[in-house]
Amino acid sequence: MSIVPMQRVVLCGMAHERDAVLKVLQQVGCLHLIPLKASQPLEPEADPRRRRATAAFQHLADAPVMRRPWPARRQID
Repeated sequence: MSIVPMQRVVLCGMAHERDAVLKVLQQVGCLHLIPLKASQPLEPEADPRRRRATAAFQHLADAPVMRRPWPARRQID
């Protein structure tokens, strides 16, 4: 047996076959799997207002010319 550097492996397949495929890969000896975290259900879709706010913030952050912020003590008319 030899020690080799850790590699990242990404597998794509049917969810209901996952456990069987992982078990076979470990039995063959080509992979030793260590779970990083327990699987959780998918998160619900994000609120549309939040997505718009995130997109607007990203647009402002990516702007090539940044303007100075409006002074807090100065009145807006």
